[in-house]
Amino acid sequence: MALEDARLRHRTSRPEAILPAYGCPQLVSACLYAKVRPRVVDVAPGQWGYAPQALRAALGPDTVAVVAVDLLGVGDQAAELLPLARENGSCLIQDSAQRLPGTGLSGWLGDYVILSFGRGKPLNLLRGGVLAVPGERPLLADAPEMTRPRERLKDALLGSWIAAMAFNTMTHPRVYELAARLPALKVGETTFEPLERVVRLPPRVWAAASSASVTSSVRMWSARAQPTTRRLARSMTVAR
Repeated sequence: MALEDARLRHRTSRPEAILPAYGCPQLVSACLYAKVRPRVVDVAPGQWGYAPQALRAALGPDTVAVVAVDLLGVGDQAAELLPLARENGSCLIQDSAQRLPGTGLSGWLGDYVILSFGRGKPLNLLRGGVLAVPGERPLLADAPEMTRPRERLKDALLGSWIAAMAFNTMTHPRVYELAARLPALKVGETTFEPLERVVRLPPRVWAAASSASVTSSVRMWSARAQPTTRRLARSMTVAR
């Protein structure tokens, strides 16, 4: 949704989004879903962030967004990237899927902030996420699937204590080691999966996220096959 919204705000027939060359394949999935061309940029030697010269060379009139990825929660360069994005007339998207905010939102400098509740994330609900935007910035992008939250069987199972027990058991070091030895399980494998649609998470999932997080307020959405986005208030308004 963030990429689609950024595309709608820029008048270009060839919209592009800047992505780090080292990152999750779901970043590319999100670009393709939003009809935005992913443009990968080298990362700096010995760092996770963009190589400054490569980033400047990649920016152009078709760049609708720069994605700042907070890989492993070590920082996303947002303070350095924001002036470059503004100078180029591009939006800044902070991918904070691997980091939850602390007691304040001072690090949320971008036009959009992404949180993830997928398995293995800091706030683990096994699916879903949040797209946060400044309260004064209404989203232009929306999805018809988001109009009616409807809990599917899969959602009910993922929200059950059985799923929680199974996940906690599988992540025990000894159990995980055994599972990783079985090729058929594909444990830890990272693959590209097209994003097919964005749907709203059931209300009880958002209730669980709100009670466990310092952030509150909202509407939530989840992506099929891969957790995706929403909006919150910084006032941020949450759309998920």
